[in-house]
Amino acid sequence: MEYIQAGFDENTILEGYHLYIGNLPEFVGDKELLILVKCFSKYVSAARIVKSESTGTSYGYGFVKYHTDDEAMAAYNSMKGACVKGNPIVVCLVSTHTKYNRIRNPEIDEPLIHSSSIYINNVAPEVPHSEWESIFRRFGETTYVNVIAHKKYGFVTYSKRLFAIAAMCHLNGCLVGGLVLNCTWAKDEQADHKGYVNDQLEMDRDKLDENLGKKHAYDLLPKKPLISG
Repeated sequence: MEYIQAGFDENTILEGYHLYIGNLPEFVGDKELLILVKCFSKYVSAARIVKSESTGTSYGYGFVKYHTDDEAMAAYNSMKGACVKGNPIVVCLVSTHTKYNRIRNPEIDEPLIHSSSIYINNVAPEVPHSEWESIFRRFGETTYVNVIAHKKYGFVTYSKRLFAIAAMCHLNGCLVGGLVLNCTWAKDEQADHKGYVNDQLEMDRDKLDENLGKKHAYDLLPKKPLISG
């Protein structure tokens, strides 16, 4: 049975939603998303738009669940390049950013699977910090944004892991300021280090960020083809 699932929260994403659909017009709600994805597959079991809790407006993205992983993959391949009102939608496999695809080494202190913090690199230096903040807020509430432009990397922490997953799905491999942005999971404590760094020691702070990035950010998966949006 195809339906719009109630009680949608960040835990349901981890429990079985397959596809992220982004770059959607604000008027697209749950029903419209369901109609859209059913054009590409009859095996849809749930579709849900993510909205701001404070305003009730759509963030412009949603998630879709299918009966099986194979059906989800078939729908993913069919939807790539599709447009809504002339704008190309962004489609990504949620599992790309919620599951490990390699055997974890117990001797390596790897990122926590429940993290809501992102490490970004290959950042375009000419993009102002205010614009980066605006870009990241498109996916939900952020609690910390620190982009070290001249070092081409930064850190972002969201109030919910759901928002971080959406940002990863949409922005990893996206062309921003002429450079292809790379996003990987970061440890939550990366976003907390600023409290014990003296503002007068800018070079030390940059060095600390660089060291934290090298220690805590990992490329968990192969890079996917460029998705712009």
